[in-house]
Amino acid sequence: MFILSVDEAMEYREYLWKFDGSEEENPDSQYSAYSKGYWLRSPMGNRDDYDTGYAYVVDLVNGNIHPAAVKPEGVTGEEELDTTSVYGIRLAFTMPQD
Repeated sequence: MFILSVDEAMEYREYLWKFDGSEEENPDSQYSAYSKGYWLRSPMGNRDDYDTGYAYVVDLVNGNIHPAAVKPEGVTGEEELDTTSVYGIRLAFTMPQD
C-alpha cells in the first residue's frame, strides 16, 4: 500500500475522482466540511528545496491537483480545522497479476 505521487496521479487520473467502484466520477460521495480531498506524497518545491511547507493534494471539490499547506494556518475559527486539515489519505495498492 502506498500514497500516489503527482506523477502517478497524472498516470491514473481517470480514477482520482471515482469511488466505491463507480464508473462515473462521484467525488461528492466523499467530501464534507472536513473532507475536501486527499494528499499525494509529493512535496511542493524544487530539487534544491523541498522544505516549503506544502505538498500536493487531489481536490475533490474543484476537480484539480494543487499544493496545500501541510500545517494548518489556524484562521477558520473552527477548532478542528485550525488544528487539522480538510485533506485525508487515499491509499493505493498494487497486486501481482498472473
